Amino acid sequence: MIIVKQLELLDCLKEGCQKAKKLSKQILVSFTKRLGTAVSPIEFFDNGRHSFQGTRMYWSDTQGMIMVGMGAAVKYPAGTGNRTLTVEKAWKKTLEDALHYGEKQLRGTGPVLMGGFSFDPLQENSSLWENFRQNEFIVPQFLLTKNQNEHYLTVTALISEQTEINHYYKQIKEKYNELTSRVSGCINYKEESLNIIEDQRDQWLDIVEKAIADINNGLMEKVVLSRTLTVSRETPFCTAEVLRRLQEKQADSFIFAVEKGNAVFIGATPERLIEKSGPQFRTMCLAGTIARGKTMEQDRQLGEELLNDKKNISEHQTVVNMISDVMERLCQSVNKPSSPALYKVKDVQHLYTPIIAEAKNNISLFSFVDELHPTPALGGEPKEKAVKWIRENETYERGWYGSPLGWIDSQGDGEFGVAIRSALIKENKATLFVGCGIVEDSDPLSELNETLMKARPMLTALGGHLK
Repeated sequence: MIIVKQLELLDCLKEGCQKAKKLSKQILVSFTKRLGTAVSPIEFFDNGRHSFQGTRMYWSDTQGMIMVGMGAAVKYPAGTGNRTLTVEKAWKKTLEDALHYGEKQLRGTGPVLMGGFSFDPLQENSSLWENFRQNEFIVPQFLLTKNQNEHYLTVTALISEQTEINHYYKQIKEKYNELTSRVSGCINYKEESLNIIEDQRDQWLDIVEKAIADINNGLMEKVVLSRTLTVSRETPFCTAEVLRRLQEKQADSFIFAVEKGNAVFIGATPERLIEKSGPQFRTMCLAGTIARGKTMEQDRQLGEELLNDKKNISEHQTVVNMISDVMERLCQSVNKPSSPALYKVKDVQHLYTPIIAEAKNNISLFSFVDELHPTPALGGEPKEKAVKWIRENETYERGWYGSPLGWIDSQGDGEFGVAIRSALIKENKATLFVGCGIVEDSDPLSELNETLMKARPMLTALGGHLK
């Protein structure tokens, strides 16, 4: 087992305490160490289930980068007004006098902000999302980062002149040993039969009919409607086991888990909202869906059908137009293909248009999050009318479903996904969220079937399936 060198970390904490005393304020201190032995990210996540329950986060991208956060050195709760600006200002303020030691700060190491926002800040809280605020970000106390097959551990602390350094350092060592042990809490996890209920199925079909009528009457161009399925079993779900299945079966998606209290919001989304790496920004337009084929030929035929379907092409172009407009306003150069390609994940395939851009000076990752959310792929068009229609007509609170969720490091690099293909797990009950875009020629039963198709990844991860 690799232990962070005692003198290195201890000296860092002592210097932080000295600076805190000099400035009469709390100082963020972080220490990053490359681990000589690989640490399983899912085991690391699972090992924190006791000491860090309610403050665990997991994120992996499609290129093999994985980040697991434990504990909260700093919390940034929901603010009023502009949520993204509130969080960004607080993060920058924290970094002003922060100290970082150890390895050179690679992308996703050092002090990192992890968290997300709710879909609609004007929607009232419900008991379903009682543990989740309108937005909440944390700087993990322990952060495991897997990057280019190397594993890094960052320890971050908020130090004041009153901090008892030796005692605090001893606690860090104990927690580190706990997190990197080889004992898995899900080692005896057993399969159980699942009870699956489609919530308010008929009422949802009526809402789709109403949406189609309002679109044809000119109220809006498109609206994205979602619904829920409730899945339960006799014993509690194991979050680490659900993550393992998602990581194994949905490698072409962004895997995430955010734990608040006794609830975990978890999923495998194919949709990136925005990514920043140096001066380059990447986003994607993802709208228009069809099933995967059982054979290579059937899969090819279904893909060709999607590429030539007028309804899906039109829906996709609405998303392309909106995202392109944002990127062109915020960036000095924008590159995108002239027509969509296919983005294939395990259960479905989508129309896909990637966009790569270089932002204008001083345009931050949070600025793009603010401008892009929600895209027409999750809200509708026009944005304000569609989101208002959703707020007034959907039968449940979306909470963090369809929201921006991700991370940003102290260099300004980071990535946010769109939290779809997801579920909220509370002990032995999981609420699955699925949605689809409604336009003027939508068919309610076809849209219902599309939502069931999109539910498969999470149902499979939970150990069940739709008949």
